[in-house]
Amino acid sequence: MPVPENGESWGILGGMFDPIHNGHLNLARNILSAKKLDGVLFVLSFNPTHRKEDIAVSFDDRLAMLELALRDYPKFAISDIERTMDLPGYTLNTVRELTKAYPDVSFRFLIGSDNLASFKTWYCWEQVLEEIPLLVGGRPGTVLQDTESLSPGRVELVDIELVDLSSSMVRRKIQAGLTQEELSEFVPSPVAAYIAEKGLYR
Repeated sequence: MPVPENGESWGILGGMFDPIHNGHLNLARNILSAKKLDGVLFVLSFNPTHRKEDIAVSFDDRLAMLELALRDYPKFAISDIERTMDLPGYTLNTVRELTKAYPDVSFRFLIGSDNLASFKTWYCWEQVLEEIPLLVGGRPGTVLQDTESLSPGRVELVDIELVDLSSSMVRRKIQAGLTQEELSEFVPSPVAAYIAEKGLYR
C-alpha cells in the first residue's frame, strides 16, 4: 500500500469500519477522483470515545477486513495510528498525530453529507476545522445548511452519488440471515468471505 509522501494531498477517512462497506469505498473513490487527491488514508478507530458500545468485532478483525477491501486500490492506504497513540480517539487528536507523522502532506478530512448535521457535536469541532478542512460528499444538488457558521472556507461540498448504506444496516442484514453471496452486494466479496468464514455479526 502507498504512504503519503512530502508535497502530496491526501484525504483522511476515519471510522470504525465495522464492517467496511461499499458506501465507504464509493465516498473515497469519488472524492479522490473529483479533487484529484494523491490518496485516501483510511484511519481505523481504536478507542472511539463516543461509540465504544457500538463496536461489534475486534480491532484486528476490522483491520483485516479493511486490508481485504483495499488491496485492489493502489491509491488507498490504512493507518492504525489510533492503536499506538496514547490519547483518546477524538478526531482532533488523530489529525494532530497524522500531521506530526506527515508534516509536509496536505490533509483534508472526508465525510458524507449525512454526517455533517452532527459535526458540531464532535469534540472541539472548531479546532478540528482549524487543523484540517472538510470535504463533504453529497448528492448532486445537495444544499449544505449553515456551512458558513462552521468555519468560512473550511467546508467544501463535493458532488457525488452517495450509496445509502451503513455498517449498522449491514450488521442487521447479516443477523437476519443474509447469505455470503447476498452480502457481497453490500461489502467487497473478500470481506463477505471473511465475515462468513469467521462467523462475524451473527
